[in-house]
Amino acid sequence: MQNKTIKVSLLDILIYLSLTFLCMQFFVSNSVKIGFCVFFDSLGIKHILMITTVIVGLFSDLKHGKLKIVKFSYEIKMALFAVISILVISFGYMAFNGFADYWISQVYFLILPLLFAYTIFKNDYSVKRFKSIVRYLLIVTSILYSVFIFDTIFFKDMELTFSFMKSTSPFESETAHFYLLIYIFYTFIEDKRGRLVSAFFCIMAWKRISLICLILITIAGFMKLRNKRVKIGYIIAIAVIFSIYPLINEYMMSAEFGRWFSNVTGMTFVDFSNFRYYALKATIDGGMKSHGLGTFFSVRVPWYGSYVNVSLHNDIMRLYLEVSIVGLFLFLLFTGAIARRRFSMFVILYLFLEMTGNHLIGNGGIPYWLLGYSLIFFFNMYDRDGLGNVYRVEEYSGGNKRLKRHISIKNGKISFRK
Repeated sequence: MQNKTIKVSLLDILIYLSLTFLCMQFFVSNSVKIGFCVFFDSLGIKHILMITTVIVGLFSDLKHGKLKIVKFSYEIKMALFAVISILVISFGYMAFNGFADYWISQVYFLILPLLFAYTIFKNDYSVKRFKSIVRYLLIVTSILYSVFIFDTIFFKDMELTFSFMKSTSPFESETAHFYLLIYIFYTFIEDKRGRLVSAFFCIMAWKRISLICLILITIAGFMKLRNKRVKIGYIIAIAVIFSIYPLINEYMMSAEFGRWFSNVTGMTFVDFSNFRYYALKATIDGGMKSHGLGTFFSVRVPWYGSYVNVSLHNDIMRLYLEVSIVGLFLFLLFTGAIARRRFSMFVILYLFLEMTGNHLIGNGGIPYWLLGYSLIFFFNMYDRDGLGNVYRVEEYSGGNKRLKRHISIKNGKISFRK
């Protein structure tokens, strides 16, 4: 009988530890509280672990004498161009309004998930390994979310009412965005069990944009869409549409639109927006524009006070206010350019949609960008590096066993393993 040894690298240990503490972040908001999650998140352990992981990954490259960034050089360049473009515009505005360091934290929140996603893939490109990582994220998040559901049902005196129009539910959670991204992955690899679990929790978390996108991705899954290459014209069109959204948003703050919306839906736009209307109205009427990246959180609207500083719940609008429509367009264009394949575009579209109603650029957005970048890397390389051709080169049923052959790309060499 042979003894099998399992080799676990320090980098993998750090990756899984980082993901564990990152998942706890979902459960520290006002609507979802689990004591130990709040405690660990307050210590900043996730940041320490993620930074350590990236550094260890960098040193492992230097140990071999070179940076192994060849596989994702295009994606990383485009993501960095997106950040650099809004930084350049920010510095231009700051030259006139006085330099501030608010942009540093915003750049950190955008760059860290990109570097961490690259670190996940840098040493092992196998499909099997990435499936294990996504499965781990699903399991950890679902366990924590199940605890919250149990606590809400049995220990809190809450009315179990649901409203799609008002986006209210006793189980409402930011995990809905995360589950939707996982659902896209399982739709792509046609994993029915993974789709069922992620869809169930996405519905329970009850976020309007996530629920709508869940239906659309489900339809795409039934259509068996191929992961074709995306033409640049589609990316430009997406960037243009989301760039003009703030202009439409300004019109939606008008009394005329409010009357029309109330007549059509039977409810006020204030209720529909979960009272985010007031924050948007305050920033627009307050003339808070073009102060540079991150300055939204430091500039108070005189007549509405500090509430606007907490969250605008609209990062598309926030970037428009901070770096102008030009900066917003460049950010969307370069970020969108990462989507070289159709399923990568689904991820980008979903992240952009969530940015119209949530705050994804910041500390709370790290999990979404991390998983988003990771999925984009996976979808892009699946066809580009031949993963799609050999993921199931041989698959047959023999008794109760099922054989799958996977690909692993290391140091530029392609090898197969069962």
